Amino acid sequence: MEQTLASDLVGPLNEQAQDLLDELAGLIDARRIRVSPISCLRGMVKRAGEGRFTLDAGQKIKAARVRQRNSQEDTCPKVSTADVLREHQQMRVRMQRRTGQV
Repeated sequence: MEQTLASDLVGPLNEQAQDLLDELAGLIDARRIRVSPISCLRGMVKRAGEGRFTLDAGQKIKAARVRQRNSQEDTCPKVSTADVLREHQQMRVRMQRRTGQV
C-alpha cells in the first residue's frame, strides 16, 4: 500500500523521482522521520514541485545505488545484437535437427 502511494506521489516528477526516494530512504536510515514516511515524502514532493528540493540525507543511498549499478554493468557480458541473432539461429537449427524438421 505505502509503496503504491509513494509511486503515485513521485510518478509525475520523472527526473527527480529517484532522488526523492533516495532522500526518503536516507531519512529512514538516519531515523529522522517524525511522522509517517508517506507524509514526509508528500512534503518533499511539494518542495520539489516548487523547485526547493535538495538531496541531502539521500546522497549516501544514491551513491550506493550507482556503485551497485556500475558493478553490475561491469560484470555483465557485452553481447552484440549480431551475436544474439547468430546464437538464436544456431539454437533454431539444433532444435529442428532434434525434432526431425530439417
